[in-house]
Amino acid sequence: MSSIHHSDLVEVGEDGAIIRIQDLLDGWEHIVYAQHNGSPLSNSHPAFRVKIVQLGKDASIGIGISSSPIVQEINNDEEEQKSSDRSRDALMFHSDNGAVSTPNHERRRNESSSFGEGDVITLVIEQLTAYKSLVCVWKNDKIQCRQWVTIRAENLYPTINAWWGPAELQVEWLSSTVPQLSMTNLNQWMSSSNMKVEGDKLSVSDDKKGIIQSPCAFQEGSSMYFETSLESMGECEADEEQEGPLIGLTSSTWSGHEGLPGKSEYSIAYDTAKGKILNGGHASKGKNLGETGKCKAGDRIGCGLLLFEADKATTATQMVVVYFTRNQSVVHHCNVTQSTGGFYPTCAFVSKGSSVRLNMTASVPALPDKTDWLAKAKRALDFPGLGSFEASVERDENRKHEEGVTQGYFRFSEAVGCPTSDVIKPHSELNDGKLLQLLKTITPSEPYFTIKIEELDDGNKVCVGVSRGGQSCGSIPGSLIDSAGYASQGEILMGSDGHFTAEKFKKGDVIGVNVQFLDLTKVVQFIKNGSLMGQSIIKGSNKDIYPSLGFRGLPATVHVTWPSARPDPPPTFSKDNFENWLKSPGILMNGSRLCCEKKTRELKSSILVSPQPLCHAWSYYEVQINCKKLSTDSQKVLKAPSIGLTNCMRPSKYKHIINNKEARDTRYYCHTNSIGYMDYLKHEMLPVKRFIASGDRIGWGLMYPASSKNIPSDLTRQIVIVYCCINGEIVYHKPMEQPGGGLYPVVTLYRYGEEASLLIDQTPPRFPDMLSWYEEADAFKMEVDKQRKAAEFVLYLPYLMRTILPSKQKFRRGQYKQTSADRRARPATPCKRPDNHLKRNTVYIHCDSERYNEATHIQARLDTKGLVTRLLPEDKLNSSDITSLIDDHVSSCTSVVCCMGPEISQTKHMGKVLDLAQKRSKPVLPFILESVKWPPEGSLQKEWQKLVMHKIETSGDFDWAIEQIEEKTLNLKDKGYNGKEIRVVEGKGAKMLYSDAQKGNKTINESSDPNALKKAIADADRHKLQSIGSDDFPETNGGGDRGATGGGGRSFSFTSLKEPKKTFDDGPRRPHSSHGGRVNQSKTCIIL
Repeated sequence: MSSIHHSDLVEVGEDGAIIRIQDLLDGWEHIVYAQHNGSPLSNSHPAFRVKIVQLGKDASIGIGISSSPIVQEINNDEEEQKSSDRSRDALMFHSDNGAVSTPNHERRRNESSSFGEGDVITLVIEQLTAYKSLVCVWKNDKIQCRQWVTIRAENLYPTINAWWGPAELQVEWLSSTVPQLSMTNLNQWMSSSNMKVEGDKLSVSDDKKGIIQSPCAFQEGSSMYFETSLESMGECEADEEQEGPLIGLTSSTWSGHEGLPGKSEYSIAYDTAKGKILNGGHASKGKNLGETGKCKAGDRIGCGLLLFEADKATTATQMVVVYFTRNQSVVHHCNVTQSTGGFYPTCAFVSKGSSVRLNMTASVPALPDKTDWLAKAKRALDFPGLGSFEASVERDENRKHEEGVTQGYFRFSEAVGCPTSDVIKPHSELNDGKLLQLLKTITPSEPYFTIKIEELDDGNKVCVGVSRGGQSCGSIPGSLIDSAGYASQGEILMGSDGHFTAEKFKKGDVIGVNVQFLDLTKVVQFIKNGSLMGQSIIKGSNKDIYPSLGFRGLPATVHVTWPSARPDPPPTFSKDNFENWLKSPGILMNGSRLCCEKKTRELKSSILVSPQPLCHAWSYYEVQINCKKLSTDSQKVLKAPSIGLTNCMRPSKYKHIINNKEARDTRYYCHTNSIGYMDYLKHEMLPVKRFIASGDRIGWGLMYPASSKNIPSDLTRQIVIVYCCINGEIVYHKPMEQPGGGLYPVVTLYRYGEEASLLIDQTPPRFPDMLSWYEEADAFKMEVDKQRKAAEFVLYLPYLMRTILPSKQKFRRGQYKQTSADRRARPATPCKRPDNHLKRNTVYIHCDSERYNEATHIQARLDTKGLVTRLLPEDKLNSSDITSLIDDHVSSCTSVVCCMGPEISQTKHMGKVLDLAQKRSKPVLPFILESVKWPPEGSLQKEWQKLVMHKIETSGDFDWAIEQIEEKTLNLKDKGYNGKEIRVVEGKGAKMLYSDAQKGNKTINESSDPNALKKAIADADRHKLQSIGSDDFPETNGGGDRGATGGGGRSFSFTSLKEPKKTFDDGPRRPHSSHGGRVNQSKTCIIL
């Protein structure tokens, strides 16, 4: 069928109704596709239906809507890829785990939604617009989820992806038949797996939270009201607060994964047990109704909706009035933002045994104040300054540092409590992770402690490990730097290095933590019932670490044997016992042979790491590759094994390793036949001019130069030579700085069918000219020492000498200080923005094309702080008319940063930026990247003069200038163009005439002219002055931060109310403006 686009290994019937997929185990690809691209889904044919006729073991099917035939591309692990498709959207529903995925990530995983042979999956377009559509996913006759997809209407192609095979599908690509939805049919309601529906009765079948949501939103013409009769409030523990049932409204894309209704955006609910209104997850928007709001069995609780924006559709984004009733009497009403798609009636159950009866046809109670509600809501909509729909307070999503309580030998969160014995149990349920720390340092003489799990279930989380002194008690071991932990759900937490999946632990297990001290490196071993589960390396820190426990969720009970009790020392974990090797869950081992255990959709890395590093006694190992599919000269595979040496103890992609400056890593990548190298000085990927075949042996080893004989330990930081062999022949060698703790053999597998064999007792190969290798190592050591000294030079200067250097210099080991020439030469690498309080502020960075690379460095630095940044694409900067693009950014930003240099007098668009900023009342920050006379000559000279107080000069210190952008953006927020707000501070000379500033020769106190301030400012602008007031500074010339002269030979200065004085650590000092004289007798103008 010509309208079906498909892979070669997909067989399509004549009419496209039957799709057959072969077994892909022996093929080059593990994923195939079929897509109907003849015509898209539309209002006339909104449904796409697939019946699973056959599905092989471990095979997986994805059913979705996409503009591209494959929704999730296979990522390259070694190279950063700039894909133009990164912003494209799609939707796919997966058979293996019930997840809904997009091109970039997977979400809404729900095992109960997984599907197989005999199931019918239907995707229905419920709302269709030119660029965005709401898709409803059905499994058989029940809704699974809804999700918006941002795809143009003409590209809504039904798409099938299949992994591994075999499979047979019966497909109806474009169907006009859609399921008929009804609020009164409770069997159609979307619900969690533990919900029970018996007629009009709703309840939960276990002690877990249950949710149920209407299959359709409130529609115009209906009563837009429903009621529940509380049959049972449920049971709870004696020390717990009763919660639920909850009745309310949620958005079209809400799901139980987001928490209870009312605790996420675009949702509102009435907690009948607590008597509280939960609104959008914000405590400031909710309301505690007190004792009168608490309900009991037999009460009738209702929820209704009122519309007052007559020109909008029922399900459009708009303000609505939501009200709640108890026994037909209104107990609360409020104005709420409804998201696109409308509001859906929703119930949630928390306490075991709670149940309600649902009435979707209940009559609307009398609303005597309805007219007043709508009038106030309409008035608030028309005049936002007179009222507010929502409280303006936003939650700060960042967890704050929790100092905790110190008592006796313990430091702990109050929610955990102080231990009174070796048996420890938190006082109550914990919503976030909390820490308990023994204030006794782990030392080489006491490096080991254990816990025994006494009580633990699915609702608990226990983490055991080590943490640094002063770590927040609102965290768990391993969640912050210089800490490590082993969590009960099966994760080795490695601080800033991420996590590694390990075995879960349960009641009765004994978990040990052992610390090995090597130079400044600490290797933390986690042991479960005598077997090594994982290791975490705390690199280069001289901070003390302490035995620590973390708790979250329901209280769990553990019995601790602290280091001082001298528990039995852990066993020595030898490389010769392959059971000791650390492996990802996807690795299956049989003696020395390893393979990928399961067929998976995503070819993620599964690693095997030696329990001990290479050393003099064991300096070489080999791995024999046994794979059916490896790259050849004519055919490339996307994934294949890699073998090497590393100090990264978790699965890490090479392109991510190179961003970790503490990483030392070198590997042979079989799919590209290249060697990746990451060291103190640089990283590189070098091709090897040969192809690996099945049966070949890849070996890695270390050679210690002669200069290493005086080093007391093999595992301290030192220069070594790493080398790689293929079938015993050396193909690569290079000096490397071995990190403290050593380099560990590592093997990575990706795909089902890949096999390898460990050969750990092989004899190292015969070395060629060792003298030249030693010379290379000595030269490399000299270069490392040179760069380390250069990077750390500033740290060893006497304190008083530091004033001549740029302040707050942030050297990284192995890096030179970045110069302005570097920033001009190449653009910055995009940075990940942390999620903190600064995300509420947006900075628009404008530049001419000559300054684009430098502007990207400003953007990257601001991104790392958490500010949201906007920068026009480089190809737009030379366009003739970009006014609308500039206006979009200016109108939505907090501040505007203008990048400037000598070329500013010939600027192309900067005038438009200043005009729009003035029109939109946005503060402008001139950012001087290269010395320029102030104010710059040209048509904008007068405008630049007005902005003199907010200009920022790099002054040789780019980091300080970036901090100034952050500080000024926050200080000038909402204060308009050039900080319009003006305030007068009255000191001793409160009656001083403003003519003192205007004429510079009148110093007596007289009554002030009410209009003198305006005259003084105008006069200052006319004379290009930078201050008002009499300062005893000599005449100065030129730009910068120093004033020009004005009347009477005096200089003048504005003083910023918010701007702090600069110290040696904060950047260049400005000249201070007064030392006695008449200056203190004048009135000071302060521009904010």
